[in-house]
Amino acid sequence: MNRVTYKNIQKDVLNRINTKEWEPGDLIPNEEILAHQFGCARATVNRALRELALAGVIDRKRKGGTRVSISPIRKALFDIPIIRKEVENNGNLYSFTILSTKKRILNKIEGLAVETVHKSNETPYAFEQRWVSLKIAPGLRKLNLNSVSINEWLVANIPISKGTISFCSDTASERESSLFNTHLDNALLIVNRKTFINQELVTKVRLSYSPGHKIETAI
Repeated sequence: MNRVTYKNIQKDVLNRINTKEWEPGDLIPNEEILAHQFGCARATVNRALRELALAGVIDRKRKGGTRVSISPIRKALFDIPIIRKEVENNGNLYSFTILSTKKRILNKIEGLAVETVHKSNETPYAFEQRWVSLKIAPGLRKLNLNSVSINEWLVANIPISKGTISFCSDTASERESSLFNTHLDNALLIVNRKTFINQELVTKVRLSYSPGHKIETAI
């Protein structure tokens, strides 16, 4: 029998959360019970849960037990912005349009490739090109994609443990030039982001913004 590692435990806990076996706010079994279930030392369980707590997936309280976080992203290593809130915080009306959706295999994992235009007062604000794992986010199969943006749905429903983000500028493609009503040689701000549950890719997204866009963050 293979030795159970803390990563095995993390994967199992995240799977129970993603499949809604454990709902946001649910109290999960204590370390002693989990150690018995996995056939491992309590210290191994402690490490697994401690790292998930640091990532914001669960909340641990000394006398209150361990619960699935109500808002799992808020304590993550970085916040995933909700584009709707960005637009509305500037006092503008948010809307979005799905340009295309199709199934796409990436690294042997079935996923959904979606292109979305996010709008501010009906003017294109950001162009999103996203792939999301249907293994990690099977709820997307039944989701009405016109009811809520995938960006917002993922933040609300899928906890993450780590991610990468990069910023760069690039000249507008023909499609972006048309969407943003700008010249082909104009520079656009590009944000590339990947998020993971342990080593499994949840989603990868490329966001291009209209000319002159800036991003502010706190340090």
